[in-house]
Amino acid sequence: MRIVFLFLFAGYFVSNQVPVVSNYSDFIAGIQKSEPTAMRMSSSSIRYGTTVHNDVYQEILPIDETHVLLVKEAFETIPEHYGSESEAAKGESYVCLCRKDDLVSILQRWKDGQYGVNDYAEFDCKYRNLSNRAEMFDGDSFWQSINLTEKLSTLKEVEHISLSEKAKLLVFRNKNNPSKKILKISFDLPMDQVLKEVEAESFLTSVKGDDGTEMYHASQALGWKSLFPEWKDYKPLNTGFWGVPKRKKSVLNNRFSKSYSIVSSHSAKLNVKGQTTFLVKTEETKSSSLNKLTLKKDDHFVKSEKYLDFGEYISLSINGLSTDNQHVLVAVQSDVPILSVVAYDARTGAKIGTADTLPLELNLPISTAEINLDVVYTNLKKVCVEYTITEG
Repeated sequence: MRIVFLFLFAGYFVSNQVPVVSNYSDFIAGIQKSEPTAMRMSSSSIRYGTTVHNDVYQEILPIDETHVLLVKEAFETIPEHYGSESEAAKGESYVCLCRKDDLVSILQRWKDGQYGVNDYAEFDCKYRNLSNRAEMFDGDSFWQSINLTEKLSTLKEVEHISLSEKAKLLVFRNKNNPSKKILKISFDLPMDQVLKEVEAESFLTSVKGDDGTEMYHASQALGWKSLFPEWKDYKPLNTGFWGVPKRKKSVLNNRFSKSYSIVSSHSAKLNVKGQTTFLVKTEETKSSSLNKLTLKKDDHFVKSEKYLDFGEYISLSINGLSTDNQHVLVAVQSDVPILSVVAYDARTGAKIGTADTLPLELNLPISTAEINLDVVYTNLKKVCVEYTITEG
């Protein structure tokens, strides 16, 4: 049920255009009617004797009768002192899953000039900085780059495994701030071919105290996050968390371990629910054609990324350059196990190299500027582990 509702908004955008209004009343009306609507506002104010220009863009995408997706982008500049785009200019972007009633309520407050630090507490959001005003949208829908059919068909392939009795929870108190805790969740994986965790589909769904008080709750519809191609640029935003500890590899030796930072509770024990999705190798193979990968011979190095299944990539690097035989040695690497690769000159179509043993290296003519690749690789599938853990 987590992602079923996402199918409902596949038909909303037959065009890149979305109606743009200029006031909160019309924007709220669009939300209440469940119609795709955007709002663009510009204003100026005096701050410490200096004029500050503000631009705000907000857009909603109706999902079902009770939910919408909201994007809010805001950018400010101080042109008198620094110019229209300067180091003083700054912006931010939020993308949130919202209940319609909660969003209308907060927009009514914003309309009246009432803003607060907990404004986004009711929403499931992520955040990123905007580096310049040109990154903002203005009538060309924020959602236009999402290939809904392709993305949703991928999400449907998730398989589920119950691990509630095998998951472990350790709770540590932060040394520098005793009011905060580190939750470390770990468990052994019931599979030998785990490639890696899918971060966009791995999250806590609930953290409660032993008295039933809920300190954190995430919507059951969190699958929507993986629809955004640029989602890696966003950071977690939730009032229950104060930052997420970094770990490069959450899967080591068939064991999963991940930490979350959360505000503390006076409860003696914590009850935690969550899910983690993994990419798992299968016995099947797949093939893909990657076109016009550029070799930067002058730098003696190239790294080109082309996406295979589930967002995995292939990287190419020049390992050697021989001026005697006029060939360049190109290494082919990927997180997905590649079984073989054949290279063709992108201009002539001629076959110029083959590699089918590890390490995969292509011996290509030094004059090659662009190549096409035919790649055979191990197929992947998603497996979702759902866990319920009580501290103690």
